[in-house]
Amino acid sequence: MAPHIPEGGFALAVLDDYQNLSLSLSPALASLLSHQAINKSRSKVFTSQLSSPIEDLQPFHIILSMRERTPFRREMVHKLPNLRLMVTTGRRNAALDLEAFEDRGIPVLGCEGGGEPTVEMIWALIMAGMRNIAREDRTMRSSPAAWTTQGLMGRELRGATIGLVGYGRLGQATARLASVFGMNILVWSPNLTADKLSTLPSNTNTSLAPSLPSLLSSSDIVSLHLVLSSSTRHIFSTAEFKSMKKDALFVNTSRGGLVDTTALLQWLKEEEVTKEGGRAVLDVYESEPLGEEWAELRSLENVTLSPHMAYVTEENMKAFYDAQVKNVTTWLEGGPWEEEMITSRKSGYEKR
Repeated sequence: MAPHIPEGGFALAVLDDYQNLSLSLSPALASLLSHQAINKSRSKVFTSQLSSPIEDLQPFHIILSMRERTPFRREMVHKLPNLRLMVTTGRRNAALDLEAFEDRGIPVLGCEGGGEPTVEMIWALIMAGMRNIAREDRTMRSSPAAWTTQGLMGRELRGATIGLVGYGRLGQATARLASVFGMNILVWSPNLTADKLSTLPSNTNTSLAPSLPSLLSSSDIVSLHLVLSSSTRHIFSTAEFKSMKKDALFVNTSRGGLVDTTALLQWLKEEEVTKEGGRAVLDVYESEPLGEEWAELRSLENVTLSPHMAYVTEENMKAFYDAQVKNVTTWLEGGPWEEEMITSRKSGYEKR
């Protein structure tokens, strides 16, 4: 059944368009604002973080959100009286209190992007970390006479061991490229067994580590690919960093909450780690954007930072916006749209 259209039409909000490119990337989104059921003059594209989210969003009936940018906690969901539909990118969004949406009977629709932008970013960061690209860039810009950083040298991928913590879709895609580079691949995940691994697409030189500490002590590169949950939050803390090689490269493009940032800072600052060339490349953080409380992390020379941009490409963002538009128009027409519905945390965000 098509939803009742309020007097004047639905007010639609597009959130988290930090690059201010949503309408140019997606002509479909621009057209949606002219839909007969949408009030274009009352709709808005937000290109920065909301200063007063509840107050800012109270007028809107339909909200398009970007995965894990603007949080919607229970209090906020219950203080948005006009909200009728939430559409998010991705099939998971830890920033949404799904039970609160269910309590109010507000459907939450997810959608897929396109391509493998995160996998490409994983390898861009790995290569930047192994070859010290960001640090050498800073050195060359520091003065006209500067050429290279003394005492610092890049390392090759061929023959190195990469440890993948988590072996789902992104972990397996990362392994495929590691195999191309001639790397040794160790994998570990809380529920991964040898029998299960044998059923997955195989890569050259891939083996299951008997434990997480075993993987960490044997890997030149450690890359995280786990879903954030109560059981995996801070799965990387002091003990895990102590188990790693002093010259290891630590990679997190997965979820900031997997890592105890204080423990990561302590590891990066260890004299032996800095001396041996231990380093980290990060795209995700416990709190985003990265606040002043983590100023020390910004200041370290042996860490390369990017602003949660692994999925942010023109192609992927266009696919996200187009898919969101499809969800909204299908909802306006009365469905069927259950195929795209995110249910609850307890169900693991399965399709209904």
